[in-house]
Amino acid sequence: MSFIINPYVYTAACAPVIGANTQYGTGTSIKYEYPYYPLYNFSQSASIYLQTDLGSSKQFTGCQIFQAGFSVPFTQNNNEIWMAHVVQSSFDTDPAVNFSDMTITNLTKVKNSFNHTVTTNGIWYDFNFDFNFCYNGINNLLFIWKSYDGSGTSSGYGYTRSTTASFRGMQAFGSTYPTGNGTRSSSIISLKLKY
Repeated sequence: MSFIINPYVYTAACAPVIGANTQYGTGTSIKYEYPYYPLYNFSQSASIYLQTDLGSSKQFTGCQIFQAGFSVPFTQNNNEIWMAHVVQSSFDTDPAVNFSDMTITNLTKVKNSFNHTVTTNGIWYDFNFDFNFCYNGINNLLFIWKSYDGSGTSSGYGYTRSTTASFRGMQAFGSTYPTGNGTRSSSIISLKLKY
């Protein structure tokens, strides 16, 4: 499997629509492990969004995530956001952290290492991508958040809104960056994608 780190060529059909965004998943359930899990030093979460919800090709330029319940201010350091096209519509029983058990293409780090601070609870937080992602309108979409914070805390962290979705989510965490297999979940991040 080849991993594409840099952005690839965009077609006219994938031109961004400035100022547009769509929410994928409208659930309001609490998910402490998404998009990062501060209880552990290192964590990874991933969500699959279906083509039937995403629609035609579009160029994603950023995202928004709703967060609440934090002791503010709360900072999670050294995060990355990745995206890829994926054929599967759900994760295996024991999903591989490196996605070697899935058919993915165009795996792209859309946001380089950054620190994220929650300053106010109960709002959507905005993340502009460093590299836009050209969604092809054919496959499902894999959204990945990696945290290399390296300093776990047992207090002060809150939650992200999630939506029930049959085995379309996964998470992994530990005292070192997780390898091997993670845990699949019947929740995905309630995510707004900008395009």
